[in-house]
Amino acid sequence: MPRAALLATLMAGAVLGDLSRLAPPAKGKTRLYLCRHGQTDWNAAKKIQGSVDRELNELGERQALLIGEALKSVPVTLVASSPLSRAFRTADLAMSIACPGVEGVRIHPGLREMNFGELEGAVAAESSLYAEVNAAWASGDVERKWPAGESPRDVELRGRQALAGLGLLGQKDGPLHTHVAVVCHGRFNKILLSSLLGRGIDKCGEIQQGNCCINVVDVDVAAAVDAAQPATEVALDSRDHLNGVDADTPS
Repeated sequence: MPRAALLATLMAGAVLGDLSRLAPPAKGKTRLYLCRHGQTDWNAAKKIQGSVDRELNELGERQALLIGEALKSVPVTLVASSPLSRAFRTADLAMSIACPGVEGVRIHPGLREMNFGELEGAVAAESSLYAEVNAAWASGDVERKWPAGESPRDVELRGRQALAGLGLLGQKDGPLHTHVAVVCHGRFNKILLSSLLGRGIDKCGEIQQGNCCINVVDVDVAAAVDAAQPATEVALDSRDHLNGVDADTPS
C-alpha cells in the first residue's frame, strides 16, 4: 500500500499523544526523543536480534510512520539512528513525516544494539543462559558479557560516547539542538536510559521498551560524558501515539 494511503488508514479516528503540550526543556538542555525501532519478523517470533540486521516487517513500517506523526508537533532539528536497517528505516520513515526539511538521518555506529553473541537468533524464553545472565546483571555484575558478545558496561560506554558525538554530552558552549530524535534498540535503550537517569545499569531490566515507543528525557549537554546523572526523565516507554498499532513485543 502506498505510504500516503497507509498513513490515512492508520490515522482515521486516531488520537495521538501531543508532545507539544509538554513543558519545554530548561535552558541549557536538549530534549531527546529516544525511540525504539518498529517490529521485525524476529521481534514477532520473540527471537534475540542483537547485531543481526533484520528489516522492518509491515507492522513495523506502520509503527514508524506513527512515530513521525507524534514528533510532527515538536521542532526536531536532528535525527540520528543506529546503523542497523530496522532502526535506520524507522528513523527515515518517521523523519519524512515529522521533519522532512531536516538533512537526512545521521547514522552513528555507537547507537547499534547490544551484541548478544552466541544467543542471537535464539528465543529468549527458551534460553536458560538468557535468564542467568540477566539475573547476574540485576545482582550487580554489569561487566558480565554474553558469550562472544557485550556487557551492559560496554554498551553504556559506547552509548554515552555516541551521544557526545551527536553533541548531546560534553558541550561546554551549550546545546547545538533543542529537540533531537534518535532511533535505537530495546536493550540499548534500557541500558542507556538507566545510565543517563542515574538509576544504575544493573536496573536496566526494570525499564520496558515496546516497538516504536518514545522515551523523552532532557539532557544537560554541558555535563561530562561520564557524569553520574546528566538527564532527567519526562516520559518512558510511551506508546500512546501508536493508536493500537502496538504488538506485544517488549524488549
